[in-house]
Order: sequence, then C-alpha cells, then structure tokens
Amino acid sequence: MKMWNEKGHFDYEGCVQVSTTINYGNNDSVHVTAENYTALRSIFIGRVVEVGTSFSNPEIDSMGD
Repeated sequence: MKMWNEKGHFDYEGCVQVSTTINYGNNDSVHVTAENYTALRSIFIGRVVEVGTSFSNPEIDSMGD
C-alpha cells in the first residue's frame, strides 16, 4: 500500500495478539510486540485522537506526540 505522501509504502506481517513487523517508507521497519499493543490500547482505548503524522510537529495528544 502506498503511504499518504505517495513516496513510500506500508505493509505488515503478523497479528497484534502475537507481534507484528511493520514495513514503511523506503525500507524502514519496526517490530511491535503484543505487550506494546496492550500498552497502546490502555492509553488510546475509548478515545478519538489525531494521527499526528508530522515528524517535526505532531498534534499535541496525538498518536505521534
């Protein structure tokens, strides 16, 4: 899948119950464990938040903050 800026790609392997490897941009990747997803859910569950895609100036209280 192309990223929003159309300069890179995004895909993932795995599942949140075990772990995932997220591939993005131009050959970047990050490994996210089930424990990481549990921690993120505890912060964001039941909330509506901005994505915060800016690397230099993400929205306050966004996922990028």
